[in-house]
Amino acid sequence: DHGDIGCFEQRLYRVGKYSTITVDGVHYSVPDRLVGSQVAVKLYSERIVVLYGRDKVAAHARSRRSGDWVIDLMHYLGTFLRKPAALGRSVALQQVHPSVAALYRDHFR
Repeated sequence: DHGDIGCFEQRLYRVGKYSTITVDGVHYSVPDRLVGSQVAVKLYSERIVVLYGRDKVAAHARSRRSGDWVIDLMHYLGTFLRKPAALGRSVALQQVHPSVAALYRDHFR
């Protein structure tokens, strides 16, 4: 983040086939267009920031529970446009606000 002052550790990661990076056993989503790309991650105590080149492409609250999936539904829009049925069984839909899940259930299934 511009103007962000704070302690962080920076590491490089490769984006996996599920459009996630795995940081200390926790899976964080990044935009699906970056599958296979290398990204830089700034690890702060309470959050992570993901950079592709100089562009911030994702930010998440940091989880300390190994095995967690921290997902932003917006990161999968390209996938859902290509494969609409994938949304109904996705981890991303399980993590959205209940009103968004109800909207999907009521209008798109």
